[in-house]
Amino acid sequence: MIKRLQIYIREMFPLKIYVPFAFLNHYVLFFAVQLCIGAHTLQLSTYSLIGVCTILGFMLIMRVFDELKDEEVDKQLFAHRPYPRGDVKKEDLVILGVLSFVLVCLLNLLRDYTLPFFLLCVFYGFLTYKWFFMQKIISKNLLLALVTHQPLTLLVNIYVATTAMVQTHHIVWNWMVMLSAFIFFLPVLAWEISRKIKAEGNENAYVTYSKLFGSKLAAGFNYVILLGFSLSLMFLAHRFDFALWHQVLQCLILFITSYIYFRFIRQPIEKHLVLKKATEILPSLASIVFLVGIILSKGIQFSWF
Repeated sequence: MIKRLQIYIREMFPLKIYVPFAFLNHYVLFFAVQLCIGAHTLQLSTYSLIGVCTILGFMLIMRVFDELKDEEVDKQLFAHRPYPRGDVKKEDLVILGVLSFVLVCLLNLLRDYTLPFFLLCVFYGFLTYKWFFMQKIISKNLLLALVTHQPLTLLVNIYVATTAMVQTHHIVWNWMVMLSAFIFFLPVLAWEISRKIKAEGNENAYVTYSKLFGSKLAAGFNYVILLGFSLSLMFLAHRFDFALWHQVLQCLILFITSYIYFRFIRQPIEKHLVLKKATEILPSLASIVFLVGIILSKGIQFSWF
């Protein structure tokens, strides 16, 4: 079983990608919330690693959920993946999901204030696995699946916000905190859409946003999401008096994003279809720039607990 799970992790959940992603997505929001609640110096301790492990655990659990939910579809359209091709067994995935769930639950029992928010994420994640008990309706409607499933990311961001408040011992729910949680939800939403956009003439039985709305309109809508993310980061940076270099770099990243998306919108051919990769890399770069800006502007006070 261990060898089979190693195959699965290597191909479907490569740790060299997901671990840095979990660290980045946790700490950029973790520190942004501290700014939003008026912290003069950023607070950091090893205790915050619980939040990182929780994000990583949720991503793995949702990956397993998708394997089990889409079993029949994947056999037809993604037969090359480990589970459909038979290199990983169903019981392997169940054990992996259960172990991940138990681990994140044990970690979050160490917390008091954040525990209800964690349990809310768990409950909502279970509902997505069960298709909100409306599988025949939601599983056949791509937009409805997007609207019902993606709020889980926003709930996880709200959970991260609580970890920042616990770190600073200062509980403040204001509009800036909620805005920050929403802002860092946008890249995940954009990635989810980008991976279901195909070039014109390349559609198959798999339902995509480009099949529903056309390649140009689907890409245009996703660009608006990424534009909103970039402008929001610049708004936060302005509000917190970041140095000018931050805004310059954010503008550069936005320019590259715009070029890639407008090139595809103008000519939606396979050669120009790098939207998914661009949506993985460029918002992450923007988040790194923002994280560096936060650290340089406030500094970090570290403690072990």
